[in-house]
Amino acid sequence: MPSPSSLDIPAYLASSPLPYDTLTPLSGGTANFVYRLTSASHPSRILKHAEPYIASQSHIALPVARMAFEHRALTQLPAHLPPSTHTNIVLPRVHHYDPEAHVLVMDDCGSTTLKQAYPTLSATDLQTYGHQLGVWLAHLHASTPASPSATTSPPKKSLATPTPTSPP
Repeated sequence: MPSPSSLDIPAYLASSPLPYDTLTPLSGGTANFVYRLTSASHPSRILKHAEPYIASQSHIALPVARMAFEHRALTQLPAHLPPSTHTNIVLPRVHHYDPEAHVLVMDDCGSTTLKQAYPTLSATDLQTYGHQLGVWLAHLHASTPASPSATTSPPKKSLATPTPTSPP
């Protein structure tokens, strides 16, 4: 059972422009509070909210910066990835991001998880989807820059004692 979130999600949504008729908590994840927003006039969306702890175990701290990292990945990666005509793997689009409330709203990629679908797939489908995922990951690896700005980790500090410099 997830720990309670400090953010009142219905009140947050009532004060936002996000369209929804129903809000359904989703299970299966551990790090964030995740909900499906459904609306008669718009496609369903997924809302994720981060607290400074793991949603399923509030005694384990986890920085809320993870939401900014996910937002940055979902918004910046598509520009680096070439359009793929040989795979069905797509990134969900971001529709809303609130860095103060640590809320991210994105496309709903379906109600069936890979874990749920896996046992129902034929050997041919498993091979096809595995190949498509491998091709997509290869494109991701080959297309993303290998620069310090691509990570959120600060540069490692040297533990060596600085050597004094001699005056000129």
